[in-house]
Order: sequence, then structure tokens, then C-alpha cells
Amino acid sequence: MTSSTFVLLGILLSSFITGSVIFFLREDQHRLRTGLNLAGAVLKILFVVVLLRGVLAGQTFDLSFTMAPGVVVALGADANSVLFVSLSSVLWFFTTLYAVGYLEDSPRRSRFFGFFSLCVTSTVGIALAANLVTFLIFYELLTISTFPLVVHRGTRKALAAGRVYLAYTVGGGTLLLFAVAWLQSISGPITFTERGALGESVASHPTQLTLIFFV
Repeated sequence: MTSSTFVLLGILLSSFITGSVIFFLREDQHRLRTGLNLAGAVLKILFVVVLLRGVLAGQTFDLSFTMAPGVVVALGADANSVLFVSLSSVLWFFTTLYAVGYLEDSPRRSRFFGFFSLCVTSTVGIALAANLVTFLIFYELLTISTFPLVVHRGTRKALAAGRVYLAYTVGGGTLLLFAVAWLQSISGPITFTERGALGESVASHPTQLTLIFFV
């Protein structure tokens, strides 16, 4: 495993592992849950600092593997992705501090913080996505992981909000999936590049790309 792969995996797994462990904690294990939350948040920030220094020094960060035939999950980092990853990581730390106090007497805190950590994992995955398929995967994971946060309290109002949330996100996600499939049928696998990845397709398929844009 290269150092760049280790850093990218560290940014993702620091919150994913934290959330996975927190799911299994009892409600009365308040100190352990808080400690894991803060440790995961600090560890992610440290990995992001290493990523930031490497990008500024011209180091290349990339990670990819084939999930299925024609489906490649790819992560990478540039100046723009580092900006959003840094913002997400710092906000995770401060929102964790706030949520620990705000939810002090609330039930099902282990479930909340577990999904909260998975939500952060999805967010940084979106920021680090190096191709369109990876972006779509983490986008849908974000939808799944945030729904339990919307309905966390289990009240009638929370459940009603959850139904509205699903209507918007699932509807939007379906259109996005359709647009991605259509786009890849035209241009093939889309890898994000600094100056755009659709240069040749714009000239040869202007009408279809316009329709995909509005979808």
C-alpha cells in the first residue's frame, strides 16, 4: 500500500470505522461514545493535513479498484477536493462537540452518532471522487445515511419530514442515475479532469448533453 492510498483510506475509514463501532455501544456508554467520536474527528483532520501538505507539494493521491465489469471506483485529490474535504472534516469536529451536548438526554444516541459518522464518510467520499460513478455511489450513500438523522426523534413531525426528504432525494437520485447512465453511453467512463472531461462529446453530441444537463 502506497502512502497516498493510506492517506485516502484513512480519511474515509476514520469516520466509517468510528460509526460502525458506535452502533454497538450501549446508551449508557456515554464517555466511550464521546471519546470515539472525538478521536475519529481528530484523526480525520490529521489525515487531511497530510493530504493538504502533499497536494501543495505536488504529490499525487489516487486510489482505484474495479467493483464490477465497467464500474471502477476511483478516489483522488486536487486543490478543489482538498478544500471540501478540509471543510467537512473541521465541521465534523465542531458539530460533534455541539451534538454531544445537545443530545445529552436524548434516546438512541448510538444510532444517531453511528449514522452521523457514516454521513461524514459519504461527504468526504463525494469530495474525493475521481470519476462520475464514484460520485454517484457516495451521493446515494449520503442519502441513505442522512435519512435516519432526519427521523431520529421518531415523532409524527419527524416521520413526516422523513417522507418528504425521501421523496426529494430518491426522486433526484433516480434522475441522477438516469443522467449518469445516459452520459456514459455517450462518452464512456467519465474521469474528472482539471479542464473538463467532455470536450470531444460537446462537439459531437450537443443536443443530448443539453438534455442531460436539464435532467
